[in-house]
Amino acid sequence: MMRVQLAFLLSAFLPLISFSTGGGSPYSRLGLGDLRYFGGTAAIGMANTGIAIVRPNEISALNPAAWAGIHRTRFDAGFLYEGFRTEDRQGSVFQSSGNFSGLLFAIPVAPSQGLTVAGGFLPYSTTNYNIETAVSLFSTPAVSHYYGDGGTSIATIGFSYDLTSDFHIGSRFNYIFGTLGFNTSLSFPQADEFFGGTARKEISTYGVNFTFGAVVDSLGKLLSLKLLKSASIGFIITTPSKLNLSSVTYYTYAQKKDTSATTSSNVDIPFSLGIGIALPVAQRTLLAADLFTQPWSKSKPLSSSSPFENLHRIALGIEHSPSMEPGAPYFDRSEFRAGIFYSTLYETINGNSLREYGLSGGIGLPLSSGTMMRISVEYARRAPEGEDLTNDRIIRLAIMLSASERWFVRPEERQ
Repeated sequence: MMRVQLAFLLSAFLPLISFSTGGGSPYSRLGLGDLRYFGGTAAIGMANTGIAIVRPNEISALNPAAWAGIHRTRFDAGFLYEGFRTEDRQGSVFQSSGNFSGLLFAIPVAPSQGLTVAGGFLPYSTTNYNIETAVSLFSTPAVSHYYGDGGTSIATIGFSYDLTSDFHIGSRFNYIFGTLGFNTSLSFPQADEFFGGTARKEISTYGVNFTFGAVVDSLGKLLSLKLLKSASIGFIITTPSKLNLSSVTYYTYAQKKDTSATTSSNVDIPFSLGIGIALPVAQRTLLAADLFTQPWSKSKPLSSSSPFENLHRIALGIEHSPSMEPGAPYFDRSEFRAGIFYSTLYETINGNSLREYGLSGGIGLPLSSGTMMRISVEYARRAPEGEDLTNDRIIRLAIMLSASERWFVRPEERQ
């Protein structure tokens, strides 16, 4: 119990831990910002694959049906550092930031029936950019500064259940909320006779949708194929949502302040669909492949100059699971993962599509029985189709804590 209490207290402070030494991708100023695709504390090390994987030692952030494999009360939380090397013809700049990457809990109510209740908080989108441009006004040098902050998160709660020993289902309720900040400032560092000014636009958001999932184990038995005897297949679908937006702009100029009228609007978040397959290839070694899609092109964009386009993501991953044998060496009780991915993003810039692709690797280190520290690294490239446009080289470092404990049993029955 003490392990989980300590992990929970540490996790509670993770949302408060954030830092920034400049910002992130300039493309996060488009739409709702950078959409997060997070599979879980283990999945992140294998390119966030895992739609078809039922793990007893992870709370899946992708498929609620995967919670059916959890037999001990579990808490997962993490911290994500991101560094962006942004390049164009004029040069390059490195900016970085860090923030929490989710806090989840899972309580197995009836493990023999796969009935698990789980919930928590997950990041949904991030706005984090920092751009300075030298301009000239009234024949006087000036500096325009554009920067963004904030983002949206998901508060979620749901459950899983076993229809049969090989057929798991699950669903969860998602409440999307948060505030996006878009800031513009103008200054005259070389002319005291001119006053600069700032404008901050805040967009508060809220909306709801639902995620439904299923995982079928022993796919080969179902299809009468020996090759796929131990394979599993998983599906997820998230319903569309109307995200309500409330916008207000704050102005500061010549030592005066003003506020615009609040305006209301909405943006349609389309449904999303994912399918995955997992195939054991050796003892404790698993291959996984996921395909995810979301038809954003049918949604009205926030800016007419940056229409949305359909989001697609494909990823491949491999993992080597830890040994469960009592007294196994530390190395054998560790986890190892790797993966690659390719995606088309929902944002566009001047009619040009954005692509992101990369690879990842991760290791899980046991801290004690039922508690794992997971460290993952991902390197990615983000680039538009058009020439002479900004490119991002991205490094992501994730530090995740996953802890478990048996609850609702007498002390003498604990293991």
